[in-house]
Amino acid sequence: MKQCNPNAFCRKCISSAYRKLKGALYQSTRACHDRPDDSARSINSISLGLWLLCFCLISTPLQAHHTPLKIAFFTTRQADDAYWGQVTAAMSAACRDLGIQLEVFYAGGNHITLIEQVESALKSPRRFDAIVVPNFKKTAHRNIKAAEQYKVPLLLFNSEISADRQLEMGLPREHFNYWIGTIVPDERQAGYRLAENLLKEAEKTLDHPATTMVAIGGNLADFSSINRLKGMEQAVKEHPQLQLLQTVHANWNRKTAAQMYHRLHQRYPNNTVVWTASDLMALGVLDQASTAQRTVITGGVDWTQQGLESIIQGELSFSLGGHYFNGAWAAVMLYDYFHGRDFKQESVRILTPMLPLGITQSETIKQLLHQRIWEKVNFRLYSKALNPDITHYNFSVPGLEPE
Repeated sequence: MKQCNPNAFCRKCISSAYRKLKGALYQSTRACHDRPDDSARSINSISLGLWLLCFCLISTPLQAHHTPLKIAFFTTRQADDAYWGQVTAAMSAACRDLGIQLEVFYAGGNHITLIEQVESALKSPRRFDAIVVPNFKKTAHRNIKAAEQYKVPLLLFNSEISADRQLEMGLPREHFNYWIGTIVPDERQAGYRLAENLLKEAEKTLDHPATTMVAIGGNLADFSSINRLKGMEQAVKEHPQLQLLQTVHANWNRKTAAQMYHRLHQRYPNNTVVWTASDLMALGVLDQASTAQRTVITGGVDWTQQGLESIIQGELSFSLGGHYFNGAWAAVMLYDYFHGRDFKQESVRILTPMLPLGITQSETIKQLLHQRIWEKVNFRLYSKALNPDITHYNFSVPGLEPE
């Protein structure tokens, strides 16, 4: 059975209550002859209820929300994490523009902590209007069910339901009404474009008819790592001159990536190209290559400050990113949801692009490094509720458009 929007004034529900009150008024009127004093009080109370319901039907816009929204945002790492720090900074800027109260929780790399934090927030007397949660180590199904239990809208952030849970969970609003949507970067596209750019760089600098490559993924269970690797594998299939020798995992850790690369180089001493699923792991590869005085062509994902600085210094070849703005875009989506422009009109699954940066975009990189660009953005301009002419979200990095 289709359920009402959990945070909208529903005319069907109000009309149903109106009919019930009208029936009660009729019954009270018939009872007047038996208990005139009690019936008179009942009639007065019911009449007041009818008047208030009529007022709601006439004057209340659907999905009106006039008090400041309170949103809880859950991150997987610490407050000083290179990637999550950017995400929360951009989201905080958007929330300030939109008048949203934001509270951020840090799980410190522990998925059990994240589950406990979500449960605590849902029970909190502060009563959050919505929560924004990643699918950290395949925990999304538990948090979605908890949000359904406490009737708090949940937006799944930067990661989707894992394949083994898709049949059970369905799509947003299909089986769970309070799982209202998903915003996710195009991870496959990022993995594909990174492999493609590394291949082009290798063909320019290496005198080989064919190019070999090794790959270092993040966490085995992370949506981001899984899909970036799938994109990379698709690029290998479509470029026969590119041969993938082996894929390993370093759990998003710089030191572990350095160790993994050391072992890979021992096994494949003639290989030069290293695809990695994050800037941090690419920097680990460079650490080991520098120690051993080896030449390496590598790149990552995330647009971290260290990664972009490494590109300027001529070390890291590429980084794809911009998805740290997704926290800000999530705030825009929730603002619209609570102000009469539900994003489901476009889609319950919003996909955002990630853009590649290399040494040829050095001026853009310097701008990103030295300016907190989200502080210069008016996020109110991206809201459909505040800008009725917008029909499709433009959730790219402000000032940078995808190729």
